[in-house]
Amino acid sequence: MPPVHRPPARLSRDVGSRAHAAVQCWIESGEWLVDTKGQTLLSRFLNGSDHQDATSARKRLTASRLRFRVQDFRHYLVGGTPQAASCEITLRDGDLQLWGRPDIVLSGSDGVRLVDLKTGEWETPGDRLSRKDLRQLMLYAHLVRVSSGVLPVSAAVFSLKRGLLVTPVTKDLVSEVVDEVVAARKRWEGREREPRPSAENCKFCPVRLTCDASWHALPTWSEPDGVEGRIVRIADATAGGGALLVETAWGRSWVVEIAPAILRRAAVDDTVRILGIRKGLNAGARTTFVAGPTATLHVID
Repeated sequence: MPPVHRPPARLSRDVGSRAHAAVQCWIESGEWLVDTKGQTLLSRFLNGSDHQDATSARKRLTASRLRFRVQDFRHYLVGGTPQAASCEITLRDGDLQLWGRPDIVLSGSDGVRLVDLKTGEWETPGDRLSRKDLRQLMLYAHLVRVSSGVLPVSAAVFSLKRGLLVTPVTKDLVSEVVDEVVAARKRWEGREREPRPSAENCKFCPVRLTCDASWHALPTWSEPDGVEGRIVRIADATAGGGALLVETAWGRSWVVEIAPAILRRAAVDDTVRILGIRKGLNAGARTTFVAGPTATLHVID
């Protein structure tokens, strides 16, 4: 089992991580019980960064989303008569060798409820829980049941982009998801590892950069998070990062806001794969992609 470790929020410069840490502190301190309009939560987030970061466009956007979403979120938290709330407690099923760390577990007069926080800018949009969301929530529900003997009554994703998405928890759905995960692990251990590329399956795959099947499928996705192609031009780095002009499936496309450390690994005529990006506004006939804080670049030999 991996060690339980949670780095201090101050070590992260990512706006989404800081929003996550602010919500967690708001819950653990009990402020959510009395902060009816979310002003304390917003202050925690805004005060958690240095002055330069506080003026960034992403910081302002995240603060605006927090302000807009917090009352719906708090209404869900205080449903029934809340008795206890815990954050990121590691739960285990030793028999099935499963473990997980739910963001928030609430206990109250109406039963146990779960919340998974999605505070990042790079989350896939949509107004429904994805299959991946449901799988994660139902696994957490299973672990809560194993640990406490109580099956949660509901589970939710609180997303700054999508809002509060709630689903009931049922024994049948939990059993279905657990069986699915155990069967998938068994196939993996038996080396049955045929790729099934999709935006959801590939997002956090550790072999993504070198998986040809994923890159062949990527141009068909509605929200591609990577590009592959030959570098045509490298623009000098600025305060906002450097840029690459790349021959891609979308034609010649700019990838901008690339960290200088990543840019130094690239050269004109290299064929590269870049992950951790999103589509920006088109510049004339060209598609532009914006690199995020977790962007990575791989040069293909």
